[in-house]
Amino acid sequence: MVEVVDSSSGFDEPNKDDSISSSSMKVRLSPSDAITFAQEGIEISGALTITNTSDGPITFKVKTTSPEKFRVRPYCGALGTGASVNINVLLLSDYKPASIIQDKFLVMTLPLDTDNPSNNQINEAWKNSDTQKVEEFRLRCRVSSNVSPPGQPNGAVSASSSSTDLEQKISQLLVSMNHVNRICSEVETELKTWRRLVVIFIIVCVSFGITILYFLSNLPTSDHCHPEPEL
Repeated sequence: MVEVVDSSSGFDEPNKDDSISSSSMKVRLSPSDAITFAQEGIEISGALTITNTSDGPITFKVKTTSPEKFRVRPYCGALGTGASVNINVLLLSDYKPASIIQDKFLVMTLPLDTDNPSNNQINEAWKNSDTQKVEEFRLRCRVSSNVSPPGQPNGAVSASSSSTDLEQKISQLLVSMNHVNRICSEVETELKTWRRLVVIFIIVCVSFGITILYFLSNLPTSDHCHPEPEL
């Protein structure tokens, strides 16, 4: 999460005499005046790129007037000469896009003495920083036209369309399943009928065979001859 800032005080705009000329700036911000929040799926987020244009390493820090609304990653770090970092600013789902119009972000940069500082060294640099060496950049918040209107849940249109398509597919699937179940039931009934017929046929065949064998076993054999009469 981002570092907490007193939301009641906001970020005061710098005096004209204290502003830093573009030629002396040690970093370049893109965008330079406002973070635009756009909708991607169910998330609403903005992006900011910080580039170190100085001839030495720097550290940066990002603050906001409403830290409870946003998740900023990364919100602090170090950059070598010519290096850039992409910062993602996510609007938390508990807040509507219309609520961020008055919010602001503050990007602060500070020169470093080492190229690969540890987290402790970065914290110490900010703790003991000379305010004259700190550069500050203020950015407003904008909301893209693709974000759902206020009062409508984020992604409600796409979610509703997806839900309708899903319901139609489920309905078609249920109809197909019922048809398959009916066919299976009919096939099962036919199989039972054929099974009974086969059993009956086997019983009849066995009985018929036994009857034939019985009659054959009781027939007189051809060896029995009548005795010839005596002369």
